[in-house]
Amino acid sequence: MFALLLYRRQVGKAGAETERRAALRDPGTSTFFRPDQPLSAIHWNRKPTMDLEVHYTISMPVPEAHLFHVVVDVRGYTASEARFVLPIWAPGSYLIREFARHVEGFEAETADGESLPWLRADKASWVVTLQGVAAFRVRYQVYAFEWSVRSSHLTSQHGYFNGTSVFMYLDGYKQHPVSLEILPPPTRDWQVSIALPQDASGHYHAATYDQLVDSPAEIGRQRVTSFEVFGKPHELAIFGEGNEDVERLRADLKTIVETVGHLFDDELPYERYLFILHLSDGRSGGLEHRDSTTLLTDRWTFQPQSAYEKFLRLAAHEFFHVWNGKRVRAQNLGPFDYLHEVYTPLLWIVEGVTTYYDLLILRRAGLISPQRYLTLLGERIATYHSTPGRLVQTLEEASLAAWIKFYRPDENSPNSAISYYLKGSLVALMIDLGMRESTGNEKSLDDLMRYLWSRYGQRDVGFSPDEFADALDLVAEGDYEQFLGRYVRSTAELPLEEVLARAGLTLTYRRKEETPTVWMGLSLEEREGRLVVKTVHRGGPAEAGDLNPGDELLALDGYRLASMETLSARLNAAEPGQSATFHFFREGHLLSREVVLSVAPPDEAIIEQVTRPTLLQRAIYESWLQTSWTGNGDERPSLPDEPRTADDQQVFAGRRSFAVHSESGRGGPP
Repeated sequence: MFALLLYRRQVGKAGAETERRAALRDPGTSTFFRPDQPLSAIHWNRKPTMDLEVHYTISMPVPEAHLFHVVVDVRGYTASEARFVLPIWAPGSYLIREFARHVEGFEAETADGESLPWLRADKASWVVTLQGVAAFRVRYQVYAFEWSVRSSHLTSQHGYFNGTSVFMYLDGYKQHPVSLEILPPPTRDWQVSIALPQDASGHYHAATYDQLVDSPAEIGRQRVTSFEVFGKPHELAIFGEGNEDVERLRADLKTIVETVGHLFDDELPYERYLFILHLSDGRSGGLEHRDSTTLLTDRWTFQPQSAYEKFLRLAAHEFFHVWNGKRVRAQNLGPFDYLHEVYTPLLWIVEGVTTYYDLLILRRAGLISPQRYLTLLGERIATYHSTPGRLVQTLEEASLAAWIKFYRPDENSPNSAISYYLKGSLVALMIDLGMRESTGNEKSLDDLMRYLWSRYGQRDVGFSPDEFADALDLVAEGDYEQFLGRYVRSTAELPLEEVLARAGLTLTYRRKEETPTVWMGLSLEEREGRLVVKTVHRGGPAEAGDLNPGDELLALDGYRLASMETLSARLNAAEPGQSATFHFFREGHLLSREVVLSVAPPDEAIIEQVTRPTLLQRAIYESWLQTSWTGNGDERPSLPDEPRTADDQQVFAGRRSFAVHSESGRGGPP
């Protein structure tokens, strides 16, 4: 059992460990200071109105040691103690990361280089006793060998950091301006890519600690290309190599930026934007920042086209966060509390609405065809309908529980939870098409996003759930309280068939041709040639037959199961209602169970244009996807004009319903 003990550094302590750390320190060539230079010798660029100055230096003298060396210099501090804190999580990634576990070698000293006493106050805080000094320095190292968008990574090939994993803040002064110097290894020809503004001396400046840690950096020999949109420079910094076409990447990212910029009236809310792209073996991820993003993807993701589309969706998603999530934000999502979980029931707006737009942006940018868009949208709908947890967890609950559910999935997650990315994107679809239908195609979700940007984003204030609902009512010219209650705060099925009909589209559920006609009610994964049960679907045949997650399937009806293909072939020869005997290992015990196979549920959602759209359906389709209607159409309605149920009529009294509810045609598994 680990016990966190308070301890006090002995002033003036010397020894082999101190000498080792000193040997690793990079003397650097900074015009601001050198890490081994007395604080009194530093040139302080003091502003008359600013008494406190905080300057960070991060260096990497021995990249092979995977240690970032961080120095924080403070001048003009008047309190008797100074508390330095390293965040425990990274904004945009809702899981406690405990970055402080990688900190080592913490020290504190005066302007004259004399050691100051300090203690470890808790898992993420260090308190320095100042003894009346106003200028002092703390230094520490951070072990950096986690290659992800949310942390830090330092090797002989490159350095990367996301600020929350390396920079401590001076408690009580997070809203104070800070400066930063990045010192690459002195013997290597490395360059720095970061979105922070830089002065003539090479120092970077941030208005607050939030801005500092919201600015990731790539240091190395990254390839850099640039483009301009609406008069603003954009940079793409690529570390790693694969099958990428850099010129195509540059052109496609430019098109994405232009498309999103058009949505927000051709105005970009930053002076400069940076895309950091890491190419790796099998890793993936993205993290949004106000003026930049880090994208991590497999190095071979740029071919075939379907794989490249996934990357473009990632890029569009993170770039849309420039507005939605970073500037158009829920309350609590900035300025941040870095020591505790930050809860909001509105993550479905932050991520779900952004997920809705990431695919739509590609369509509007001309990077995918209208039919391809509908195919990919159908895949999302099929995933939603195949997730039992959609009937268990509400969208609001999914947002609040992100810290313990979405970011900590287990074998029961499909049964107990729904992704606020996924369901949130489908609720956004409902809002968009519903607004278009109920206002005669005069208003859409685009208008709501522009309103939120004007009302909240440009004022740099967050909104509450009630304020979001008020904004929705105002822009859509309707009362959405019942809609939000039904589809955000309850587990009612989303009536996607009727919603898509607003754009002249039909939604049909069916089973893929390659899918067996029978269903076991579980999902499997192959582990070194072994078939292992990953999830048992609640209420399905496998649960009734007592199969558990972790069971290693060996045989079906006495014959070996060598692979997924073998199992699929055997199931294709079976009939619904047939009993199947499975032999398997469970915790090393050989067991057998009988499973009664059921009819396989639909696993594919097909979206198609109706043959005879109304004028309004056609107008909605064309403005939504920014394309022309290509079907054979006349003016005859393809669906009834009025809602089909009493619930439908109540949701939007006085307006033609779009927040419809249907008990039939659900599709998907039970």
